[in-house]
Amino acid sequence: GAHAMVPHHGQGANVSIELLFNKFGPVAQLWLKRLSNALGCVLFAAIAWRSIVQSFDVREFNESSQLLTVPYWPFYYVVAFGAALFAWVMLLRIFVELPEENDVTTAEKSKDDPIPGENP
Repeated sequence: GAHAMVPHHGQGANVSIELLFNKFGPVAQLWLKRLSNALGCVLFAAIAWRSIVQSFDVREFNESSQLLTVPYWPFYYVVAFGAALFAWVMLLRIFVELPEENDVTTAEKSKDDPIPGENP
């Protein structure tokens, strides 16, 4: 579930209230984006931390699936890694304004550009 958010965040498709957000000026929009990224960074850092802590408990009690007896603890590390990586990306986006895939300026430029591989 959480890992599906990563590609959408890169495209700038995360949830925002457009009607309210677009009423603010560019400086306020920048600070709202930074606040959103900061809160997201804290949230996903907490998810990564709790996944690692939980993996220790799961490993200590040898929890595994009943049918295949696959241990659960390695999957907690995968979740922790993904959450930590996403927290890192959000932390970078606080300080660095990365272009978003569906940015208006990108969309306007690509409208006039020929399609790659197509003869003009």
